[in-house]
Amino acid sequence: VVSCGDRHVSRIVRSARLHRLTGDARFATWSAAQIDFYADNLLKWEVQRPEQGARLFWQSLTEATNLVKFTEAVRLLGTAVEPARREGWRTRFFLPEVEVLNRNFQMIHNIAVWQRGAAAQVALLFGDEALWREAIDGRFGLRRQIAEGITSDYLWHEQSLGYNGYVVRALVPLFVAAGLQGRAADLGTEMAVAQNL
Repeated sequence: VVSCGDRHVSRIVRSARLHRLTGDARFATWSAAQIDFYADNLLKWEVQRPEQGARLFWQSLTEATNLVKFTEAVRLLGTAVEPARREGWRTRFFLPEVEVLNRNFQMIHNIAVWQRGAAAQVALLFGDEALWREAIDGRFGLRRQIAEGITSDYLWHEQSLGYNGYVVRALVPLFVAAGLQGRAADLGTEMAVAQNL
């Protein structure tokens, strides 16, 4: 059974994690089948809001927060998924999702942090250097988000402690993924600033 929702995507990650911890192939099989479903159907589904382009959820923010989870699931599945299947996920699911995120929130904004962070994690997952550079160093990439979005008092510029926490929640998975891929040094300055945030 396949359904679309935050909790369902979290179950995909949990199942992939259980596979990684136990080696039980049933968990990998289930998670991979769910990702197959999304890859096979993403571009068939209607866009929820034309101005944002999101297909899975009502808004591109939710696409971003869940793309982080999908990325984690694929990382956890590792070699349990053959390269051709993984490549199909990249081209039919992950890249179209990143395209949506990159069209949205071209400004300094907490949502943009989630979107660029998700795109950067996809880049790390698939070893896509051009995608990484765009997410990190692009016009509204993460370096600029952090440099301009965090004040000298280490508060997020939208002036809400809730947004502070939300931005940190967006950045931590990226920093972990970068560390796992040996790319933490690329984000050393941003990690130090975010720690103070």
